[in-house]
Amino acid sequence: MRWPVDLFVIIILCSLPKYSYSKSIILNKDLRLSWRTEDGIATLKVAANLGLQDWVAIGFSDYGSIPGADLCVFWRDWKGKTFFSDVTISEEGKIQIDSQNDCKKLKYRNIKSGRKNSKQILEYVYERRLDTCDPNDYRIEDGTTHFLWAVGRGPLYKLEGLNITSPVNAQTGMYRARFIEIRTPLPRNVKSLIINNRNVTIPGNETTYWCSVHKLPARFNRKHHVVEYRPYIKESSATIVHHMEVFHCEGAKEFPMWQGECGSQDAPEVLRNCKNVLAAWAIGAGPFQYPEEAGLALGGTGFSPYVMLEMHFNNQEKVEGLIDDSGIQFLISQKLRKYDAGILELGLEYNNKMAIPPNLPEFILSGTCAPECTAVSLPAKGIVIFGSQLHTHGTGKQVETTLVRNGKESMVNIDKHYSTHFQEIRLLQESVHVLPGDALITSCTYNTLERENITLGGFGFTEEMCVNYVHYYPKSQLEVCKSSVDTEELENYFVYLQTEEGQDTSKDKSVEQNYKSIRWNKQRSRGLLDLYVNGTMSMQCMRGSGDSFQGTWNKIPQVSINEPYQEVKDKCNHQRENIAYQKQERKRSFQHMHKKRTEGNMDQAHIAKKRMDHMHHMKKKSWFPNKYSDYWEDYSLWGFDKRSSAPLENEEDIYGNYDDIQIGQNYDDKQEQETNMEEEYNSRDEGSEENISSIEDINEEMNELTENRENFDTIENVPCHHENILMRKRFSKRKLGSM
Repeated sequence: MRWPVDLFVIIILCSLPKYSYSKSIILNKDLRLSWRTEDGIATLKVAANLGLQDWVAIGFSDYGSIPGADLCVFWRDWKGKTFFSDVTISEEGKIQIDSQNDCKKLKYRNIKSGRKNSKQILEYVYERRLDTCDPNDYRIEDGTTHFLWAVGRGPLYKLEGLNITSPVNAQTGMYRARFIEIRTPLPRNVKSLIINNRNVTIPGNETTYWCSVHKLPARFNRKHHVVEYRPYIKESSATIVHHMEVFHCEGAKEFPMWQGECGSQDAPEVLRNCKNVLAAWAIGAGPFQYPEEAGLALGGTGFSPYVMLEMHFNNQEKVEGLIDDSGIQFLISQKLRKYDAGILELGLEYNNKMAIPPNLPEFILSGTCAPECTAVSLPAKGIVIFGSQLHTHGTGKQVETTLVRNGKESMVNIDKHYSTHFQEIRLLQESVHVLPGDALITSCTYNTLERENITLGGFGFTEEMCVNYVHYYPKSQLEVCKSSVDTEELENYFVYLQTEEGQDTSKDKSVEQNYKSIRWNKQRSRGLLDLYVNGTMSMQCMRGSGDSFQGTWNKIPQVSINEPYQEVKDKCNHQRENIAYQKQERKRSFQHMHKKRTEGNMDQAHIAKKRMDHMHHMKKKSWFPNKYSDYWEDYSLWGFDKRSSAPLENEEDIYGNYDDIQIGQNYDDKQEQETNMEEEYNSRDEGSEENISSIEDINEEMNELTENRENFDTIENVPCHHENILMRKRFSKRKLGSM
């Protein structure tokens, strides 16, 4: 019985699953990407407003660079055939087809865009493993992910060799996001509180720190819990606001409602009591949610209702007259959670004692929260770190924090692809329990190849920081636990350079003057690193009030690590070794069989038997079960395994069944609208030509496939469920002697 093609398409539509996506981003006005992850597999959905024959590529790369990018490309050739290819980009920017196709389970459809042009909305869904075990592919890990996208005009004669760095061939772009994200549900009946600037005129300086004092509403005489906070930034300030913090003001009954440059001479002295960090945000970050068991406490008996907003403006173009109303929005609940949460600053002190030499691809600075501090400041049962915000300025490229307990080091948080333009506050994949006497070491890796002189630590964007704001519970008195090189040891270092190497350093010069007087080379850079790694430390072990905990905080020894942290062994190694072993075994066996055959000592029947025995032997050794003998009666006569390791490029040519996309819609609310797919497709039964433009194309393709069913040798890139028929027909025509 021959089924009508229209009925066949409807059956496929109704049988496909509906997907829900945890994250959605707009790459440009005509390109949107959504995704979800489960069990090590990412399901990605792309919606693109394209011409009928245009192509689109979505993928990943290190720090957003085009060379080395790993992309999945949806494209059509000049004959109208559809392909979905796994590619890498060469150093010259040219597309290279990957021999292992890890862009899988493609489903797509075309929908009229409703615009008065020839474009349409292309929607497609596909899968990709987070770790494909392919050395040519990007390994998706927790931390910052750099998305790379490209679109271009079609049709194409071929994809291989296309240079996507040429504006004639492609338009490209990059987007940063956290691919593997953790979200907790918001409780009901939350209310909003916004702490923001009041029509501030941003100075025309490159770096400005602006402070403003605010008083909480009267309802905060009762304790509340903050369950989420997010940036409140208008578009006009988006490129200027670098980071901001909200501090709690304590120690006085009243605080003046003052605003101005932080640290200016007219700033009231009492503002020095605004030191307890309530919230922190940096450029690129989105909302931060607290875990269900903890919240940030605001209000209550004895709680001072005053807070101070500190804003860092990075006005690189030194534009005059910009007006800012930015701040932080808190979502607050009256239903209290089990624990009060706190924020602890880890890393390097805010001073210029630590510096980074110029012209280096990599230099590491570390700040330590020493066991001497945690022993006297943390509660007996310790604290639980659940969130982290890593922070550097322009030269930072990787940041991590590790915990050291009894000489054994473990990971708290790491971002291998860190970007100063995307500094999110992130819930950890696994919470970390910190006990009194533990050490926390925050290490930052910098790249100063574009710097001509030393980069000092400091507040300016051209200076550097190395900080991790960790969120934890239950709240303790410890708020700052940072270090720098001991002052006396640094002074001795400058004296040594003067007496032993003739450098223009001196006791009479400032730290900045001494650093800038040194003639830097690789050897002196190694000497400075040796000082930082092996020298003693000065520490800040401080309460929220700014007072130090009891103890001596100079000449602190470096933390001893007997068991350094090691990443989990690459799970792909064994698989790669197994595949390589199989290839070697096949090669040796084929060489042996060829030698015996040329000697003429075996007849054709004996050769066939030996080959069959060999394939059964290889089946036992194969990493993946070999079931091909169940499909082809002449399997034992093949002589060797002719299967390609790369799957067919065109996996499926059917409609998907997933949420509709409105390209170019305002997505500020970041809320996905659920769609009832049954009602959606029932509504398309009438007037379907207005909604789905490619139904005729699908019918024509299926009719063409049916008409050519007897001539599979001329069909290439057919859907994967036709592969068995195609292979059987081809190999059944071959003779043993032609192999």
